[in-house]
Amino acid sequence: MAISTDPTRALDRLWCRLAEPRHWLSFLLIYLALHMGLRLLLSDTLQLDDAEQLIQSQVLRLDYGNFQPPFYTWLLWAVFHFTGPQLWILYLIRYVVIGLTFWLWYRLSRLLFDEPRWIVASATAWLLIGELAWKLHQGSTHTTLLTLALVMSLHAIVLLLRDARQQYYLYLGLAVGLGMMAKYSYAGFVLPMLAAALSLREARARVLRWPMLWSLAAALLVMAPALAALFWPETPVAERLQGETRYHPGGLLQGDPGLLVEWLRGALGFLAPLWLIYLGIWRWGRRAEPGATTVRLLDRFHLGVAVLVLAAALLVSLEHLKVRWLHPFLLLVPFWWLLHAHRAEPRRRAWPVLQWTTVILLVLVIVARLWQLLATPHIGHKPSRVTWPVTAALRQVPRSVLDAPELRVGDVFLGAHLRLYTGKNVIVGEPPAGGHWLRGGRLPPEALPGESGRVVARNGMAEYGIAWGARKRRGRG
Repeated sequence: MAISTDPTRALDRLWCRLAEPRHWLSFLLIYLALHMGLRLLLSDTLQLDDAEQLIQSQVLRLDYGNFQPPFYTWLLWAVFHFTGPQLWILYLIRYVVIGLTFWLWYRLSRLLFDEPRWIVASATAWLLIGELAWKLHQGSTHTTLLTLALVMSLHAIVLLLRDARQQYYLYLGLAVGLGMMAKYSYAGFVLPMLAAALSLREARARVLRWPMLWSLAAALLVMAPALAALFWPETPVAERLQGETRYHPGGLLQGDPGLLVEWLRGALGFLAPLWLIYLGIWRWGRRAEPGATTVRLLDRFHLGVAVLVLAAALLVSLEHLKVRWLHPFLLLVPFWWLLHAHRAEPRRRAWPVLQWTTVILLVLVIVARLWQLLATPHIGHKPSRVTWPVTAALRQVPRSVLDAPELRVGDVFLGAHLRLYTGKNVIVGEPPAGGHWLRGGRLPPEALPGESGRVVARNGMAEYGIAWGARKRRGRG
């Protein structure tokens, strides 16, 4: 019997030690270094979002035409201005943002809970959410920054509920400004949270104080470029939103449950597998506790989200809802759920189940990343994008071709790799008459018009070809 329980007791002791800041920081640094190291050592191929950012960050613009605020692109532009475009710099920026996010997540957990087991349960909750434990490593850009802003926002709110210091108001304003500069969907967090705070006496007393003007001024100052990019372009906001979501009038009032169905599907996907685990081990507690203002605030926030979704579902239908759009509405669910679970007696064996499940999922994500990077080029007929041998193909292209003065590439994906490979800015689009072009992907057997050469690189079943040539000038009529 001792043999079977010793590992569980050892894990419990290790779990409790993680509640100390230095141990948590050590764990977080090892976690980040491992994931970043796997990515850089085993693949030099970009995901599509990263490729788009590498091309867009060549210039400084207010609006990049992708219905996203410009801050993340500006950050890359500023860093690359000094370092040049480099793969390790790109991922260092991402993992610094991820590291800040999960460190603040831990600091927030220490504010919400006192017992070491509950602190660590809250601090590791993101390991049970696929959008954070897996997809955050797969190439997210603006969403990575949005996640940081959301955790910052709740951290600032909890600090303000405890002590109405002016620096906390300023911190909240900076968090809100960063959120709007990360993604416009951050507004989906601000509106329900503001309504929840105004409806709760303790929170309302903090909101309706003159230092809130500091928050408002800081938020407006930081988010001004995002608001300008949203409202200044010639294309109306509603039209650009239509291009993203493909919404149309309808809804439950007309017998169309499309938006509600998509929302429920997306919410289950966003919170998986966390909600399955929590349902199995926690009881929903309602026992009153001192300092429970945060619990009531999150109750009303999530009620506001539900009302907002239901109101929209009554009038509007939606063809498709991306799970990654739900961060502003669902990212706080782990804190909310654990605060309620903390007020009830855990189910039998709840802690060993949570601890072992968290460790197993942590290991499975690493195994899945190794599988993605090492196995998928050799198994199946659709290798992972990060295994495509784009850089290997570029190495075979004659330098004389890459040094052409007016070289243009046919797509953003190849263009981003060309920028990394040559260190020069790249033009994406059709070349002018007489200009040189470069195209990549699965090349057709027959030569492309104007083609003068091609190369193909292979990595198992993953294949990437590059063809080049020049567009002929039209003769005078």
